[in-house]
Amino acid sequence: MTVEVRSVFSGNEIQELRRNMDNWAIESARYRIPLLVHNPGCRARTDEPAEIALHFSVFQPSPSGLRLTDASGKVVPCQLLDRSGARAGGLRFANLCFLANLPEGEASTAYYLYLSRKALRGGAADGITQETPVLGDGFRRLDTGAYKIELCTGTAGGDGASKWGIRHFEHNEQAVNLIHQNGNAFGGVYGPFFTPENGLVNPPAHAIAEFEPVAEGPVMCEYRMRVRVPDGLRPELRGKNLDVRWRFYYRSHWFVRSYVPDDYETVIDGRDCRNRITVGDEIESGKGNLLLSTYKHHDGTAYRAGDLAKSIELADQVRDLEHGVGHRC
Repeated sequence: MTVEVRSVFSGNEIQELRRNMDNWAIESARYRIPLLVHNPGCRARTDEPAEIALHFSVFQPSPSGLRLTDASGKVVPCQLLDRSGARAGGLRFANLCFLANLPEGEASTAYYLYLSRKALRGGAADGITQETPVLGDGFRRLDTGAYKIELCTGTAGGDGASKWGIRHFEHNEQAVNLIHQNGNAFGGVYGPFFTPENGLVNPPAHAIAEFEPVAEGPVMCEYRMRVRVPDGLRPELRGKNLDVRWRFYYRSHWFVRSYVPDDYETVIDGRDCRNRITVGDEIESGKGNLLLSTYKHHDGTAYRAGDLAKSIELADQVRDLEHGVGHRC
């Protein structure tokens, strides 16, 4: 992403901007920064999450004195992250998060960031909304514009309906919960803990997670989840914790989750295993009504061949699906 700085608008520019932006006070904006988003593949991208670091040295705007628009002057939802301020209250540093829409066949698209020392009126009202959790252990229920998602702490009850993670996952266009009757969860961690050698300790079903909001705004919501894995049979796997980061973006079908387990070394099914985990995603909408059959990882996923018992179970599930047999994951 290329950034060029330009200050002080001409009279003609202000008149043109007023025609396109009559819902906020353009005359209060002192600086305009063109943000040129490069798209080397020239492929169309819709609501692609973008983030840029901004350092303000000569001019420190108010935290509420930033407005982002596209080339036509339409206000684009944006959000400030990790910001730091000066003594006078102006910003010195911030990460700007927004959603980029890039047309097919164009190598770059321009956005414009307007800066003011005063709060700018109006702006985009749309964004991620929080709803009241429905499930008993629900921590946050979000409508991202693409999905309705409920993050749950889990209840440690030992069954699928007591797991932590995403236990309500509804695609807005389909209006169907992809986790049938909230009886399972998306994002659980299994191996190397859920193995016969470790006594089949299932972290999602046998532990309660702690959630901490990291950022909550109209464009992006991020949460930190911390889980202490219950002790099993293996002494080298006792006292271990999992840190999980969840990120959800407005209108975007992408969301991010990052797992960081405590360091460990063990042997599972005769195979050495160090600091690797097996993640299980349970997505279903009922027998004969599977709406989501595949999903992609943006940067790929490192795969550890292991957990022999789960591999056999997964192979049985695949055969059932191929032959039209209903199966609960």
